[in-house]
Amino acid sequence: MKRSLEIELFAGVRMTLGKQSLTIEVDDEQTLVASDILAAIANQFPEIADMVPASRLAVDGAYVGHNHSIDVSSQFALIPPVSGG
Repeated sequence: MKRSLEIELFAGVRMTLGKQSLTIEVDDEQTLVASDILAAIANQFPEIADMVPASRLAVDGAYVGHNHSIDVSSQFALIPPVSGG
């Protein structure tokens, strides 16, 4: 069974896709970690796939590591590197 997760977007990924969030489909029956979410984003949105490896995943407002266990009821954000002055 599949579950939809909404991911809020920031900076370059938001500009590239032209929207504030995206929705990914994940397998509801497997235990997910942050790297699974990042891989699903890259696979389901190839136009930002090259930006995903340098981006960070935030879960409930905090950056998480690649092995962080995911609670699918959490809030997610994809935050790419930003620059400016």
